[in-house]
Amino acid sequence: MLRTVKLPKNLDTLAAASVLADIQGGKGGGLILDASGTQMIGAICASIIISSIKTWRNDGHYIALQGFEAVSNDLKILGLTELFEKKDETL
Repeated sequence: MLRTVKLPKNLDTLAAASVLADIQGGKGGGLILDASGTQMIGAICASIIISSIKTWRNDGHYIALQGFEAVSNDLKILGLTELFEKKDETL
């Protein structure tokens, strides 16, 4: 089963626990992380997303990123642009 997690407008420290819970709710199946409405991403939420991608792939499950274009400047500042540009490739 493929599940989509719609990420919030601000992926900041205040959103981290909720984002983690939403992502963990899809454990055991395919997952799409949809950031099409996201305008800001901070280091903590970026770490949660990267860790989730690695976990899903290590468990042999599909995970994809979409809609991260609006936060590309934040990702560049964090030094993560290349990781998020890979989308469906292995990190």
